[in-house]
Formats: sequence, C-alpha cells, structure tokens
Amino acid sequence: VSTQSTGKNKTTKKNKSTGDVLSIKARAMFDYRTEEPGHLSFNAGDEITISSKDQELWCGTLKSKSGFFPPKLVIEVKCNKVAKAIANYKGQPGDLSFKKGDIIN
Repeated sequence: VSTQSTGKNKTTKKNKSTGDVLSIKARAMFDYRTEEPGHLSFNAGDEITISSKDQELWCGTLKSKSGFFPPKLVIEVKCNKVAKAIANYKGQPGDLSFKKGDIIN
C-alpha cells in the first residue's frame, strides 16, 4: 500500500501491485450537523468512506451523500477488510488459529 499526494495536501491510498485505490473508512466519534453547501452531516458511530484528505477538511461519502467535514470528528478505521478461511490453521503460540469457514476481520 502506498500513500500518494493528489495535490493540495490531499492523499489517497493505492495498492502497489494493482494500482487500485483502496477504500479508506472513518468512524464518526461525534454528531456533525451542517447547512454548509458541499459539507457532509453525520451521526456518531456512522462509517464514512473517505475519498480525499487534507489537514483542514476530509471528503467522504455516507449513504450515497458526499461532502466535506472536519477530520477531528472522526477516527480512521485501520482494518475494514474481512476474510473467510479456506482451510484450518493451527497457529504457533501468539498466532491466530482458525477453522475452515471462519470469518476473520
């Protein structure tokens, strides 16, 4: 994964091997209500898909609505991917063990 500048301090994350833009998520820690055109309102606990970030405002999408919001009101979700085990795995001490079919996130 690489972080690339898109201008004006905005960044996106890209998969180095495929070049695909990865989905960056953030969880709202507080309610945010705004009447400002182009800004996004949300409730505490909402998960927002981030499309760009800079120091003052982030841009994201929530329930098919997009807009800007202050980043200090959210935390970036570090792991938003899940996997389904295709085989059993007995880990060493300190490793995660799982069974075929387990969902891992």
